[in-house]
Amino acid sequence: MTADTLLPVALDPALPSADLAALVAEAQAFVQRAKADKTRTIYRTAWRRYGAWCDAHGLDPLSPDPRQLVLFVTELARALKTASIRTYLSGVAHHLRQEGVPVDLQHKAIVEVLAGVARTKGTQPTKVAPLLPELMRPVLAALPASPLGARDASLLLTGLHGALRRSEIAVLDRADVDIQPRGVLVTLRRSKTDQAGRGAVVPLVAAREAAVCPRAALLRWLAVRGDEPGPLYVQATRVGDLRDGRHRLSDRAVARIVQSALTRAGRDATGYAGHSLRRGLATAAAQKQHTLAAIMKQTRHKSADMALSYVADVELWASVSDGLFD
Repeated sequence: MTADTLLPVALDPALPSADLAALVAEAQAFVQRAKADKTRTIYRTAWRRYGAWCDAHGLDPLSPDPRQLVLFVTELARALKTASIRTYLSGVAHHLRQEGVPVDLQHKAIVEVLAGVARTKGTQPTKVAPLLPELMRPVLAALPASPLGARDASLLLTGLHGALRRSEIAVLDRADVDIQPRGVLVTLRRSKTDQAGRGAVVPLVAAREAAVCPRAALLRWLAVRGDEPGPLYVQATRVGDLRDGRHRLSDRAVARIVQSALTRAGRDATGYAGHSLRRGLATAAAQKQHTLAAIMKQTRHKSADMALSYVADVELWASVSDGLFD
């Protein structure tokens, strides 16, 4: 595939501009950034899986026949959830269009098989367990009194108080946290729902108790890490030694930190993940009867329906049947 095949218009190589090659490279870079790194990775995985499936069955992966995609969806339905199937299908369609193959994901056959999969398998996403403040206390208490423990305590409290996604935690730099008397201002330069990079500033209000205070934990971590520019949270070796400041944590590492901290505290980590911090803030705020608007302000949800899905378990217990026989 040549450098300009992904561009929306064909380029005439006979154009006299001496800067044409450089412009093609710059335009190609912009096209590559149109989708998030994680999306591109998933799309590449989908395309490799589709190619392997086609090879196994003697099919042409560049065929425009929608019936071929219907069969691929049916194959995926044996192992994947509905949402993952839709993502894989989008990835395959993306690559086919890059190759100039027309794809209509609204073709009746594709729509109907997806509807049948959804009805059969359901569409309810698997919810991670919220890491609530009352569980966070023993988790923090069990962390080692070491540089690694200081990193993990700050990461957990920043994620919880900020209702941050694991990807948002992983990309934080030292320059993104502003320590103030009332707490910490965290600048999110880009997130899952802000691919255009408009940015957001999230306040972490200082707690009275130092053990659960995000500001105090961040200060303890920075005393270890140092104040130089670079990733805020850095990797550790297998024996727990911190690497130099150039090695940024991955978002998967954030999830592992949550799970290992729970395990260290003697808790069952099943059902917990990086998203448990974000869900923990929303659930705890709902339990304290904060308004949905206040919760959405901190979680940065744009959809009330999505925000409500975070606090649905709390709302379930606000039942009109409560106390009928009291």
